[in-house]
Amino acid sequence: MQICLDKIESIIEFWKKCYLTIPGKVSILKTFVYSQLSYFAPSIKFDSNFCAEVEKKIVKFIGTSINAGHDKCFQCTDMGGLGLFKVEDYITSIKVSFFKRHFNSNDTWATSIKESSLTYNELIFPDLSHLEKYYPCSAELVKSYNLFKDSFFTHPENLKENHLLHNQEVKDRGLVLIPESFAELNPSIEVSNFLHNLKISHLIDAETGNPLNRIQFNQKFDLNFQANSYSKILRASYNIRKKYSPSDVKQPTLKSYIKSKKKMSKTFRKFLKPAKKLEKITSFKPTKTRVNKMNFVCDKIPESAMYKVWCNSKIPNEIRNFLYKLSQNSNKLNVHINKFKPLVSPLCSSCSSTGPQLNQIEDMVHIYLQCPFVHEIIAEINNDVNAAFSIDIKNYFVNTTDNKISATERIIIGILIYSLTLHRNKVNDKKNLIKDSFKNYIKNLSWIDKHFKLRSEMIFNPYFI
Repeated sequence: MQICLDKIESIIEFWKKCYLTIPGKVSILKTFVYSQLSYFAPSIKFDSNFCAEVEKKIVKFIGTSINAGHDKCFQCTDMGGLGLFKVEDYITSIKVSFFKRHFNSNDTWATSIKESSLTYNELIFPDLSHLEKYYPCSAELVKSYNLFKDSFFTHPENLKENHLLHNQEVKDRGLVLIPESFAELNPSIEVSNFLHNLKISHLIDAETGNPLNRIQFNQKFDLNFQANSYSKILRASYNIRKKYSPSDVKQPTLKSYIKSKKKMSKTFRKFLKPAKKLEKITSFKPTKTRVNKMNFVCDKIPESAMYKVWCNSKIPNEIRNFLYKLSQNSNKLNVHINKFKPLVSPLCSSCSSTGPQLNQIEDMVHIYLQCPFVHEIIAEINNDVNAAFSIDIKNYFVNTTDNKISATERIIIGILIYSLTLHRNKVNDKKNLIKDSFKNYIKNLSWIDKHFKLRSEMIFNPYFI
């Protein structure tokens, strides 16, 4: 494990010397650092200290340009994070991906896994004691698969595929259901195969969503369950059945994921964490500086939309880097630069171009919401905007319940903010530089992203794009 740590350290030290944007650093980590883990993951068991050490190095590498914080680094992009993977989840997903290969392999490690599964259901492994003793690497692969399987069935859309037998979540009076629990059934191959593949969906009426009674169940599957045995199944599955809701939407099954020929690491990571209600909108809070200066009560849904803007991979990296820092209130204006470079005036240089010197401090509120020069530029840009729309920078920062702007409008405003900030201290022809920069970025993004082009054509006049 020390060899792997040293290799990761050398990669990070090399790329530290380059002035990379945040999206660039994320790409480097996913390409070069995580790949080092994938070489060893199928055969080595990494402890929690190793995972914590790697995550610490990753956060430190990201923190050379912005203090993103540990949680923000490993949150998904939909939650405003950087979309990096928790090391333990990444290693587990690689193990599950390697577990898939045993179906098409005759090697010793694969054969040992096949022999440990149930005869009538190759996706259930009730006892791993033999594997742990003689084939520890294979046992780790199966444990990772079991971890994924248990988490997979906590998601509501997958509940109907959950098996009832040999399931630690389905117990009657503390005992797991096994085929021997139903002695009255004919022990034929067909019946044994059905019992080992009995799922929650078999107990539910597809039309009403209510559980079938014993007679209906026996008639549907041509069985002869006695009252006591069927009551045992209903009691054991009660906690799972109460979470189940019928849906016409077809979801991929566990078997389709595990036996797919495609690489499924991303899907495995998605399901490794148990489902949580409203997880995507509970962690969004604006910075206190933005709330205090702009005086608004935040709504989490539009606030989350602000965090998502930087995640669009079609947007140039320099703008994505800028927008991420903007959401964290980390961009430096003249008022901040003056504290470190006294020769740089903290005043707004744009105000002097519109008339008498106003002597306004260039902070976030002034340059984006109050500066007369900026108002002039926005007014000229709005002349090229259709009557149903209006560009207002305030909508980017003040995320209240009344803020109904679309994702495309938010991207357009974000590009305008970037152009304003980039050219704010230019002396000659500043207005045209800002407008040309804004137009060029909109046109370039329209050429790359067809969805953005269709939406932006609805916002701007035809000759603009």
